[in-house]
Amino acid sequence: MLTKEQGDRLIEAAAKGKWRLRPVTEAKAKALNGAMNSYAQQARQEEVLAFYDTTVFGGGKNGFLLTSGALYHDSFPFQLKDKGTTTRLPLAGIKNVRAVQGDKYRFTIRYQDGSKITIFTSPVHQDGLRALLNAAIREEKKAAAEETTRPEPEPAAAEETTGPEPESAAVPEQNQAGQTDEKEQLLAEYQAKLAELTKAG
Repeated sequence: MLTKEQGDRLIEAAAKGKWRLRPVTEAKAKALNGAMNSYAQQARQEEVLAFYDTTVFGGGKNGFLLTSGALYHDSFPFQLKDKGTTTRLPLAGIKNVRAVQGDKYRFTIRYQDGSKITIFTSPVHQDGLRALLNAAIREEKKAAAEETTRPEPEPAAAEETTGPEPESAAVPEQNQAGQTDEKEQLLAEYQAKLAELTKAG
């Protein structure tokens, strides 16, 4: 899933291909709702990073919508092998992007799992779109490399106790035994004294 910072870098890459993809904060509510109610129904609003409205009157029903996990477009439609068509292009796991030889309207996206999607789109959008997808590949490789080199967290040190050490269970028993001996001694002395007084009387 793309972070906002990664999404911003994808927008910059698309701009180099002369593609007018804009951050979602700059999108008009009417256009954004139009996109999400037509070709981007699978998208959730909190995931949207960028938007490109290609309609004449700003209705949003045509264009491109970038989320943290996918790119949506109304008029590809994406051709999924053995899966029919869809307007959603997943961004994770892309291996490469290649133009279809002899066809200026198509190029193919291959995934690391061996699947592929063939895109039909206008040549006007292809440079920016290809730049965005290649940027998505770079971001994923960069994130994977950072994850590999990230150090393992050190185990937490044992907590030190600052209070007094608890008395052992044997101490009360010893005290109790000592108190019992003292009571017996006092009782014996009392009985001896009582016996002496009885004899004297």
